Amino acid sequence: MSSPVTKHPIVLLHGAAGFVKLPGIGIEYFRGVKDHLESLGNRVLAWKVPNFGVTVADRARLLLEHLQAREAIGPFHLIAHSMGGLDARHLIASLGGGELVASLTTVATPHHGTEIAEIRNWLLRGTGILPLAQRRGHHFAKEMETFTLEWSQRFDEENSDMGDVRCRAWAGDVPLWRTGIVLQPLWAMLERAEGPNDGLVSVRSARWCDEHFAGVIEADHFAQLGWKMGLNRFDKFDHLDFYRRVLQDLVDAGL
Repeated sequence: MSSPVTKHPIVLLHGAAGFVKLPGIGIEYFRGVKDHLESLGNRVLAWKVPNFGVTVADRARLLLEHLQAREAIGPFHLIAHSMGGLDARHLIASLGGGELVASLTTVATPHHGTEIAEIRNWLLRGTGILPLAQRRGHHFAKEMETFTLEWSQRFDEENSDMGDVRCRAWAGDVPLWRTGIVLQPLWAMLERAEGPNDGLVSVRSARWCDEHFAGVIEADHFAQLGWKMGLNRFDKFDHLDFYRRVLQDLVDAGL
């Protein structure tokens, strides 16, 4: 089988609390993915955007600036993990970035929110932190709206027009024993509230819509990036092969 080489450069977009490569120790968010895809003959880019004190719209504007600075080599294939998919959707649908984007592939993006955000805010309300931030109009309160079901419904309505950009959405689903130990309590909460999930995002939320749904991968939210902890370190999920499949899908579509 020949190596999948896309017609356009690939951009890897990290999720919340993400990074490209940690300085000093060289640990990557997408572990080995950039090197692997480049070894197949593809051009791969990745940039860090701020994680705290910013909204999805802020992150999207910064990503758009990166794309515009490299417009001469575009359009681009965006491969986005988790929150990165929301950044990309806003970039395309609300900021006019669709002309710079050939395709968007989201992996475990909470397109329809997550019950975890509702639980997070319930706890913050109980401590009095969230009500205080809301009364003072603090930016923190605005950030805490992200991923909630109400916020996500509004976001989906405002960022539904992808224009001519080809969109594909992947979801993750694993049993509890194959979920990283730090994600297991969240997996259990999501299983009761939303059904099959990857420890942070349910299949129902990640599938976006039938038109864009690409399928389900058997990997928790971290294993999708090559990070395995606890019992799932014995998991045979090959994240590099998965991203190769994503590229093959683009090549098969003539992109």
